[in-house]
Amino acid sequence: MIEIGETTVAEPESYDARANHVWCATLALNGVVGGGVPQDWATHMIGHEITALFRIDYKKVVS
Repeated sequence: MIEIGETTVAEPESYDARANHVWCATLALNGVVGGGVPQDWATHMIGHEITALFRIDYKKVVS
């Protein structure tokens, strides 16, 4: 994502950039990129709580 994110935003018509972006997101959502590394889901869940308590956009909390 670090390598292709900027290109995806700068060139939204680029099929290759969008395809790579979606592929990376799919792998991340399925947990493939987290295999074998320590994970901290407590912090992630705090983001959900902050969103609910203060009625703010979740994306702003986790960014």
